Amino acid sequence: MRKVKKINVFGRNIAVKEADIEGFMGIFDGVKKEITINNKLSKKDYVPTLLHEMGHALFDRAGLRQSIPNELEEIVVEQFSDMINENFKLIPR
Repeated sequence: MRKVKKINVFGRNIAVKEADIEGFMGIFDGVKKEITINNKLSKKDYVPTLLHEMGHALFDRAGLRQSIPNELEEIVVEQFSDMINENFKLIPR
């Protein structure tokens, strides 16, 4: 699978990089406008993690991150990731 280098969220380019991020599968940095995916993830975990972090990027782009609790954002972006995977079977086997 080819690793994603950047995504576009409604006209905003978001860099996607891989790094050793102990204790996290992925992180969206709203200040740097970048997603970091843990470089130790399996192929099976890469796509759901990227989709999850894309959800955070969407919330940021839409200006919603400041208006809802972090816990609610986590629930919504996880459900978003699961829905996309369930419907489009993006997880490699």
